[in-house]
Amino acid sequence: MDVSFRDKWLEMCGIIGYNGDKDIFDILRKGLKRLEYRGYDSSGISLQKNSELVIKKSVGQVNELFKKISETELGGSKSGIAHTRWATHGKVTEINSHPHTSCQKRLAVVHNGIIENHEEIRSQLENNHLIRSETDTEIIAHYLEEKLEKGNTVIESLQEFHTEAEGTYAVLVQKKGREKIFALKNKSPLVIGYADHGNFISSDIYAFSNHTEKSIFLKDGDTAEVTENTYKVYNKDRKEATRSIKNIKWSQTENKRNFGHYMIKEVYEIPKTVEKLVKSVKNHQSSEFQKFAEKIRQKEKVVITGCGSSFHAAKIGEKILRRKGFNVRALNAVETDETDFSEETLTVAVSQSGETMDVLDTVEQAINKGSEIFSIVNVPYSTVQRKSSTTINLLAGQEICVASTKTFVNQVLVFKMLSKILDGEKTDESNLASGLRKVIEEDAMVERVSEKLVDEEKIYVLGSSVEYPLAKELALKLKEITYTHSEGLRAGEMKHGTLALVEKGTKIIGLSKKLSQIENSLEEAKSRGAEIFPITMEELGLEGLEEFTELFIATLGFVLTYKIAKKRGLPIDKPRNLAKSVTVR
Repeated sequence: MDVSFRDKWLEMCGIIGYNGDKDIFDILRKGLKRLEYRGYDSSGISLQKNSELVIKKSVGQVNELFKKISETELGGSKSGIAHTRWATHGKVTEINSHPHTSCQKRLAVVHNGIIENHEEIRSQLENNHLIRSETDTEIIAHYLEEKLEKGNTVIESLQEFHTEAEGTYAVLVQKKGREKIFALKNKSPLVIGYADHGNFISSDIYAFSNHTEKSIFLKDGDTAEVTENTYKVYNKDRKEATRSIKNIKWSQTENKRNFGHYMIKEVYEIPKTVEKLVKSVKNHQSSEFQKFAEKIRQKEKVVITGCGSSFHAAKIGEKILRRKGFNVRALNAVETDETDFSEETLTVAVSQSGETMDVLDTVEQAINKGSEIFSIVNVPYSTVQRKSSTTINLLAGQEICVASTKTFVNQVLVFKMLSKILDGEKTDESNLASGLRKVIEEDAMVERVSEKLVDEEKIYVLGSSVEYPLAKELALKLKEITYTHSEGLRAGEMKHGTLALVEKGTKIIGLSKKLSQIENSLEEAKSRGAEIFPITMEELGLEGLEEFTELFIATLGFVLTYKIAKKRGLPIDKPRNLAKSVTVR
């Protein structure tokens, strides 16, 4: 077996375990479906049945796994662990799918993260182990196997593994003949769900939030054992520890209702989620917004950080706040270092999941330099939120489609409302939701443009000033969902090189509050044969609502992207090679 690149292979996955008296077939199937946004290359389960471990795996989405399994095969089982995988390196094969087992299949292991020194750990194993896969995860099973043979318990073995392993990982383990799930956490989320019919343990509260609101978040270095009726947690010093129960409400969105895809369903939810956020500013989140505003006034510098769509929202926030005279910089979380932070810096982390590894790394850099952490997140009690002194919750509800839509809109809206508070002005969003509904339901223009763009291999998106990050965002959506090579550009930069790529038939989308702001750039391209598609407040018929231009244009861009992808027959909610929450470096 060629293992020369194995130390570089990463996995970003969803894991769930359950001990209880409910139908385990239904529990694990629905739990994995809820975790598919974390990865959908392959999946697998391990169950305790008649004192044996029953293991099933499959390449493809979770539905493919459960097509291979009958409910009768799982009948009588009360304990199981399951996994859905997204591999950034390494083959997507059934052998590489989780769970992985020890030589004698006494242990089954699922894992989210990376064991960076797994080759070193493997070289120190004393026995001649049968290595079946090309993953770092399998080494965990063999390591634990050796420790058990020496008389250790599973918990003791996991604790020793933690002292030797380097990396980011959440691990669940089953031992043959034991109705228990064992766990280990290090820098990767892991949470116990405490229900009246049993106990869960997962990488995400969403995996079990339809069963219980009671959540117990593990800390780095924690090990745990979970049974049907009890759970025990041990800290990194190997002492039994108490972890408080948090009651967390999290909205459910599995039902697409009459929508063909989650993406368009979530776009249609934008007006409602906007109204919910606006209402919270005047009620239960009022103090958080006031704290944000006050801290921005106090600090010498504000750094806003995020990745992907969240970074584009951060750039819009930077431009909005800089116009107010504040020293604000938006930094992509993949490019920061400790020189960007100090005790006089307020660091604002923007994230949908609150678990993005690059954002968490940036937060740690900021903390190490004494910076105070504020956050804008969508998932309650996420790791980013727990590291923050103050958090604004986006209240957008669960997003299942990989592409961020309603979360992005609410992220931008947070910065718009902060700007108003900093000015001491009252916000007036009375016509915002109705305007957004008009944009979403405005079918004629979007249909016309999507027909023109459906067969294009490259599309340019231009924007100026605050619309430039919007151009980057729409270009990102076109890449993610339609698989189109697209670039978001500053309108004024067109003549500095990119114009050389413009020829007859080149398609260019122009985003702006008013057409006059980017008209010269569009005319330059048009005179060289480009076909132009302006998206402005004038085009949308929303004069008088220019204050919220970014929200309207972003929403229209989402609808346009969706229509193009639908016409192409693409897997809109689960685009190839992508996962929603990037929990590895």
